[in-house]
Amino acid sequence: MLTGINEYGRLRRVAMRRPADAMIDQKTIDREWRDLNYHTAPDFKRAVAEHAAFAEIIASVGAELLYLPPDDAMKHIGTVFNERLPDGSMPNAIKMPFSPNSGYAFAVGDNTWHSADAVGPEVKTRDSILLTYFVDSGLVRILRNRGKRIGNFVRNEIKSLVRRG
Repeated sequence: MLTGINEYGRLRRVAMRRPADAMIDQKTIDREWRDLNYHTAPDFKRAVAEHAAFAEIIASVGAELLYLPPDDAMKHIGTVFNERLPDGSMPNAIKMPFSPNSGYAFAVGDNTWHSADAVGPEVKTRDSILLTYFVDSGLVRILRNRGKRIGNFVRNEIKSLVRRG
């Protein structure tokens, strides 16, 4: 069974937001739904019930539910971009906050580095969505990128088999 990124493999993880985190409450919906280009105002109580039912279905097939951060309370656990100095040290250059409805992009190369600081006991999970985009420019990069994709696929398959034990 394929478990890498594809349209036919088994669903393993789903990133979601709770209605209370996304919509806040009915008053907020009533104030914002037109600006968000909804055709009608969502019903908050119904959204909460539908979310609970949907989450139960997703969990019932064995998929892991990932909830993205509801607010800026954990912005201090964001991704750190490092700079390599001539002496080989790699101090922090900039830190991106771990915030809801946010994102960032960077080019992966032989001269780019990123990390994350150690987190405290207040952090239960640090769920993120990672999108890897490969740029093919020239035969060497095409072969390298295809090799990375195959390697990632094989690694995910092995991890899946180990988890199933």
